[in-house]
Amino acid sequence: MQSPGDIESFRKLPPEKLEEILKNTPEHLLNIIAKILLAFLRKENVPEEEAEELVGKVKERKMGELFGGMEKMDIQAERRKTAEAQEKGIEKYIKVCQRLGVQEDTVCGELREEFEISLEEAKEKVNKYWNN
Repeated sequence: MQSPGDIESFRKLPPEKLEEILKNTPEHLLNIIAKILLAFLRKENVPEEEAEELVGKVKERKMGELFGGMEKMDIQAERRKTAEAQEKGIEKYIKVCQRLGVQEDTVCGELREEFEISLEEAKEKVNKYWNN
């Protein structure tokens, strides 16, 4: 699985087919599958408790249950929502700093730390939202 589409295709497999996939899988390969799945779930920011539960189902050879409880998730849409929320947060942060009389250079430094963005991006944001 390399993309959200792969997960969706995998979820559509009948439970019997999923069970069959792991039925005769050697233990060492099962562990590799579990580690790969865990890495993928972490990369996609699935909460650790949920990721561990899903990986446990692989280790227990309960593939039919693996994706049964997962909601369909549009990862790209979630990323857009996150980016929009961050942008709104940056705008509000800049406006509050401006009202408080904080210098633009200081705001740029604070934005870098608070929102984990580059200095160039912070300067662009300050230029965009300062006095607007």
